[in-house]
Amino acid sequence: MSRKELGQPFDIHAGGVDHIPVHHENEIAQSVAAYGVPLATYWVHGEFLTVDGQKMSKSLKNDYSVDDLRSKGVDPMAFRFFALGAHYRSKQNFTWEAVHGASQALSKLQRIVRTWSAPEIGCADLEAEFKAAMENDLNTPEALAVLWKTVDSEYPSAAKASTLLWMDRVLGLKLDEYVAKPLLIPVEIKTLADRRWKARSERDWQTSDKMRDELLSKGWVVVDGKDGYVLER
Repeated sequence: MSRKELGQPFDIHAGGVDHIPVHHENEIAQSVAAYGVPLATYWVHGEFLTVDGQKMSKSLKNDYSVDDLRSKGVDPMAFRFFALGAHYRSKQNFTWEAVHGASQALSKLQRIVRTWSAPEIGCADLEAEFKAAMENDLNTPEALAVLWKTVDSEYPSAAKASTLLWMDRVLGLKLDEYVAKPLLIPVEIKTLADRRWKARSERDWQTSDKMRDELLSKGWVVVDGKDGYVLER
C-alpha cells in the first residue's frame, strides 16, 4: 500500500520506539530483498507518553481521549501545543496540570496575535532560526522557543504576523483563526464584564463571582490581570 501510494523509497516512515525491533527491521529487510531499495529514507520513532509517571493503559484507567480533554475544559489544540513542547524522541509525562498550563500559554498567544496588524513581509532571520530548529531532527521545543522569540521581538506586528503564520504551516496550531482578527464582543457582554470588574475592584467578591458565572453561562471566560481583564470565548 505504501509503495503504491507513496513510491519507494518514500521520505518518512514513523512509528513508536517499540516498533524498531522486529516490526521495522522486518519491513526494511523485506523491502530491500523484494525491490532492491530501502522502503523509506528516514525512520522516525516517537518515545512513549506516560501519564502521571506511569505507563498509559486501559487497566490503569489512565488512557484519555479527546472527549476527556474537552470534559476537563481543555481545547484539543492545547494538547497539540503541549506535545510540541517535547522532542519526539524524548519521553513526555502527561498531567492535567501540565496540559492546563499549555492551554493557558496557547490562550495567551491567541490573545496577543489578535491585536496585530494584517500580515506583511516577515522576519527572515527568525524564520531561518525556526527552519534550522525543525531541520535539526524536528526539534519542536526549540522551534516553539523561536516562535515566542518572534512574539516578544521588536519587529512590527505585521511582520511578526506573517512569520507566525509561516511557522504555523508546520506547527498546525490554527493561528490563522486568530492573527489580526480581533474578538467581536457583544455590547451586553462587555457591559456585564465591566460591571463585574467594578465589583471586583470594590472587593464585592459575591457579586463579582455571580457575574463571572453569568458570563460563563453565556459562553465567555474572564481572564483577570493586574490592570484589567480579557474576555475569551
